[in-house]
Amino acid sequence: MIFYVFLGGSLGALSRAYLSHVLNTKQYTWGTWIANILGSFLLGLLIANRIGDEWQHLLGIGFCGAFTTFSTFSLEIVKLLEQRAWKVAFIYILTSLSISFLVVYITYLYFNALL
Repeated sequence: MIFYVFLGGSLGALSRAYLSHVLNTKQYTWGTWIANILGSFLLGLLIANRIGDEWQHLLGIGFCGAFTTFSTFSLEIVKLLEQRAWKVAFIYILTSLSISFLVVYITYLYFNALL
């Protein structure tokens, strides 16, 4: 079990770091935003498919847990607030939280209905 979390977490962290490196700018943190939305979709898909424990530990806890990040999201908001980018910070908070929640919920409902 621990190995699966370790392996998935390593792949998730590397994937998020790559997205952040490629997509983040000084004005907006697209990489983190996309990682959180995509990770929410993947987690909803995994939950709906009722995968086995090994896959749940590898992909759900490991990959999605490391790929999505609340701490980086919070730090990026603090940096935006320090720059007095109030509007961007508000939009980032609103879209990240609402879209992530909706993506998990809708994905879960949709794929759960198919099974």
